[in-house]
Amino acid sequence: MSEFSERCRQLLINSGSNVYQMAKHSSLDKTSIQRMVTGKRLPSLDFVKDFCSYLRISPIEKKELLELYEIEKVGKSEYKSRCYIKSLIESLSFLDEENKKNISFSETLDYYEPFSPVPNVENKILSILQSELKNNNKPEILFNLPTSYRYIFFILKGLFADFKGEASVKHLITLNKNPLNTVYPCQNLEALSHILPLSEILKDIYRPYYLYSNLTPSDEKMLIMPYYIITSEYLLTISSDFKTVSLHDTDTAIEKYRKEFYRILDMAQPLIKYADNTFKIINHLQENYIEYGLPSHSLEFHPCLFFMDTSFELSKESFKQIPHAEEHIAALQEMYKVVSASTPPPKKIGNDNFFLFRAGTGNVLPDGKMFRTV
Repeated sequence: MSEFSERCRQLLINSGSNVYQMAKHSSLDKTSIQRMVTGKRLPSLDFVKDFCSYLRISPIEKKELLELYEIEKVGKSEYKSRCYIKSLIESLSFLDEENKKNISFSETLDYYEPFSPVPNVENKILSILQSELKNNNKPEILFNLPTSYRYIFFILKGLFADFKGEASVKHLITLNKNPLNTVYPCQNLEALSHILPLSEILKDIYRPYYLYSNLTPSDEKMLIMPYYIITSEYLLTISSDFKTVSLHDTDTAIEKYRKEFYRILDMAQPLIKYADNTFKIINHLQENYIEYGLPSHSLEFHPCLFFMDTSFELSKESFKQIPHAEEHIAALQEMYKVVSASTPPPKKIGNDNFFLFRAGTGNVLPDGKMFRTV
């Protein structure tokens, strides 16, 4: 029996009613009710809503039941993934100039154990970062902390909120190639939900890079001092549970870690690439996906295709600079034909309504803040 059917059964019992009485006094079929509460069949959404109305349950109980219904319908992993994506889009759409300083990073959705605050560790991290900003005209901070350690994002946001000048913050993260086959199916989405808001706030300073790894958070707990922060003055190594740190200030240790960091960074890819024209964006796609085949294989369906300009008049010259340019254009136009076959094409807004241009993106998010490739 699923959580959904068990909850339906419990709500029915708590109401003082039963399957026979509900069927007699409502429009719901007795057999369908029985199958629902025993977990033999998942009913329609309207049926569940009518079930809630008959029992007169509270709005909170109804919301909980509808969430369990969605989980039963699509699976827990898929449901959590959708929640992450929804939260991520909401966070990005909230990032305008007035709200940047007030942004709060999304909460982890039950897949990672939160790190318990350890004042000594957090004070050490804050201290060496403050020292770097104070004593270095061009601060450089290198680290590989997991994105689930949210404290680092709040520190960086606070330290650089009013910073003027040049600075470089490089963050090396690991993503899982196939997270759906792990006990943490949303780990990659969780990483994005923390990184993208900070990337927008500190666009010219914070640069995340990624590598793929099969290690899970549980595996990392078995490693000795796997995390580190490197500045021009200090090296801070941190235990996997973030309860122990070791501070080093010798030039030899700092230089060895810095050299190793950049060795690994050379194998990593930037998580975010900013672009202000079609050529740059398509070129990024070409670089990342060329090994997977032709453009028709590397360009996936995207809601933005509803807002693209199929003429490509403004971008043809740029496309000529890209290998397989004609195939790129043909692939994009073919995909647009597919979506427009069932949906009327939107009204064009000027000549730059291609979805990779700022005006086209503006149709998807009113503030246009999604004008980037990830």
